[in-house]
Amino acid sequence: MRVFAFIVVLLMLPLASAISDLSIYSEAKFSSQDEAPILVEWFHGAGDESQVEDLREMDRDGEITLLHWRTGADNEGGNLPSDDADARHMYHSFTTTPAVAVDGYPENISDIEPEIRQNEVSIDWTIQLIGSSEVELLNITATWTNPKELNGATQMHIFIIETNAIDDMGREVPNLVRDWSPSSSLNFAANGTNNWNETITRDHLVGAGIELDDASFADKYEVMLILIGGFEDEKTNRVLSIQREQMPTYWQSVDQGAILDSCHSFACSNCFDRLHCDG
Repeated sequence: MRVFAFIVVLLMLPLASAISDLSIYSEAKFSSQDEAPILVEWFHGAGDESQVEDLREMDRDGEITLLHWRTGADNEGGNLPSDDADARHMYHSFTTTPAVAVDGYPENISDIEPEIRQNEVSIDWTIQLIGSSEVELLNITATWTNPKELNGATQMHIFIIETNAIDDMGREVPNLVRDWSPSSSLNFAANGTNNWNETITRDHLVGAGIELDDASFADKYEVMLILIGGFEDEKTNRVLSIQREQMPTYWQSVDQGAILDSCHSFACSNCFDRLHCDG
């Protein structure tokens, strides 16, 4: 039994050493935004260039929050991600492109209007880019207290967008959704506190076309945390909160040399592509 235990300890040493070597390349902490432009999800279709440019300007002017799904990318070349886009397109029960969803619901393209809405849930959150010789983990934590009981359909959605993407054919794609992950592991209780976390590995990021390297140019990407759902005493779901920020760069971080002490999610990072810590 002692021999077995000794072998286990030896096997764990390389992992423990690797964990201790991880450092925070960049980190940013954000207080909740009180309000946000309305969420507009655009699903790409042939000949939509002028419409996309108009939406880009509305997003830049703070009139909408634009997510650009590159539906059909596999068929038109350019090496852009399409799996999440096609899945989201199906979720909304769209059958054609271009198409648009506003505040989580299908809408007529001609009905897109600027609007600023109050966030109904206040969310404070943190982004950390962590690694050794390069960024190996994206760690996102968020904390909020439910003002009322959330219904069971409520989810936290993480969107990682590339603000000014260019495909392999030289086409500009503003606000391209590179990665999307919904999570329903929440505390739904009234006045309940959520300490929510998601850690994404380098392999997953690279698979989505997100190249962070040493985080020097991480701000070419943005992270959106969007809470979608409703309260238990209501019959409809909607966007409850939008939090949006650029990824922090190596140069912006004041904790460049901070060494990680320990985190059980990081210790499992070689075993799972995506890790969740909820409580």
